[in-house]
Amino acid sequence: MCGFIGRLNLTPPVRSLACGLPFLARRGPDSNQLRTTADGVVEFLHARLAIVDRGAGAHQPMRDTAAGVMIAFVGEIYNYTELRRELADYPFRTQSDTEVLLAGYVRHGLRWMERLRGMFAVAIADERQRRLWLVRDPVGKKPLFVGRWRDGIYFGTTTLAMASATAEAVSLDARHLTEWWRDGHFPATSAGLANTEAVLPGEAWEFDWAGQRLGRHRIDPPLASEAPPTTVAEASERLRDLLAQAVRRRLDNNPKPIALMSGGVDSTVIGQLLVAQTQPEFLALGNVVPGTFDELYARYAGRRLQVPVKVLRPPLGSLPKEIQRVLDLQDEPLALFAYVPLALLCKLAADHGRVLLTGDGGDEVFYGYGRPTDWANRPADATVTASSLRCGPPLPEWLGGWARHTVTEGLVAHMHAKMDRASAEQGLEARCPFLDWDVMAFARSLPRELLFHRPAAKALLKSQLAGWPGWFVDRPKLGFSYSLRWAWGVRGFSGLREMVEPEAQATFAENLPAVLRAPAAHWSSTNIFRHFPAAWRLAVWSLFLRRHRIATRR
Repeated sequence: MCGFIGRLNLTPPVRSLACGLPFLARRGPDSNQLRTTADGVVEFLHARLAIVDRGAGAHQPMRDTAAGVMIAFVGEIYNYTELRRELADYPFRTQSDTEVLLAGYVRHGLRWMERLRGMFAVAIADERQRRLWLVRDPVGKKPLFVGRWRDGIYFGTTTLAMASATAEAVSLDARHLTEWWRDGHFPATSAGLANTEAVLPGEAWEFDWAGQRLGRHRIDPPLASEAPPTTVAEASERLRDLLAQAVRRRLDNNPKPIALMSGGVDSTVIGQLLVAQTQPEFLALGNVVPGTFDELYARYAGRRLQVPVKVLRPPLGSLPKEIQRVLDLQDEPLALFAYVPLALLCKLAADHGRVLLTGDGGDEVFYGYGRPTDWANRPADATVTASSLRCGPPLPEWLGGWARHTVTEGLVAHMHAKMDRASAEQGLEARCPFLDWDVMAFARSLPRELLFHRPAAKALLKSQLAGWPGWFVDRPKLGFSYSLRWAWGVRGFSGLREMVEPEAQATFAENLPAVLRAPAAHWSSTNIFRHFPAAWRLAVWSLFLRRHRIATRR
């Protein structure tokens, strides 16, 4: 998956935008290019992972010289071939979805982007209008940040790359430390650096050439006008059609798809739809800790679908080194245990292909956590600040406070960030059919009686596995078959103590048990094991401090 950064110059630039390349290049191993508007006001640096039209003509940033428009884009537009046919009068030079974006803007302006079906972060410099547009897809799958620093407006997918290119030594933002320690990630509206914020899902920010933000516009696609189903059978059939369409869209330019098969409901539904349309390769993460059995469920699903599951096993002998490596793939720090096995799996999956289909989003779209009653009745946690964040189509009115936070803030700041950093930073594109706009809109249009037609989480989605045994469909949710605490603990937490910096301990001292306030070199393995979540957060934050120092070294 690609990456980009850019700058709207408010003063003559002191540092080249290319200084950000060390933090950006791994997102795009196929080309790295820097382009500037004719007047030198706006610069784009793009790192490309070539999926659609791999020729050099499709490298980015891409420019329409006659129209005076330059574009940088990351993501995938799944309906670009359909949209291209509607732009037949445009003098296309490539077969890329990037040029379709460029042509659509040149011909129809910003509102044309409401036609897009896909995941994207886009920067458009319009020299004739003297406008800069920063646009993020309505579900928020791809990150997009903006930094207001002394020498310009910086923007892009990677804040540390942005900070590397400015003459200002950008400091850390201490305003969200409490939320970070509690949740393991920053809020969806922010980032870890001072004077930096996130473009929110479905927003298009408009700047003039002087760096003034003129507006925040919505680019939500239209909602379907069909009457909602009235029976479970009708809802299940329509859902099957929409999911099949979502999978079909994600098979374009993906002739030999690889898919994550965890043995859970979500990945199995996607796998079943893939088998009906193509010949996929299924990948699973092998068991690491005795007594965890996800691998057995994954193998069963593969046998039933008549597709062998290739089990990938991380190099446990070098686990400490691998943990540090995958943590240093991060931009903003993510202290999420599930990030590690996902990142290890993505590294191994990249040897099998460039595009990975996953079941991400199934729990958030079809209400899979906890009990069905939680989604309507459970209030938001007292420590959680109420958010008006929008992620995807409008939410149903019956959702409670906890549910609204889970399917907006949790989806964007936790799930999307985790998947993007684990996959894109290792040259892999993750496609998630459950996060298709049309699938989400349909699910959110349904009454509770159809979604939970039986007292089980994700009841409607589970109806897609009719005929599968109950022990498989209704088993408790386990997630990845990987326990970081145990796997690292048997190696005496080798390398963890060396990761932890005194500055991190001082920053979060009030959150630490007494034994973790001592110098990390003196920590016993027993105390690390007992207080592993806190020790883990300190290690993640310490590595973020080191990356920040590298990015801001002057």
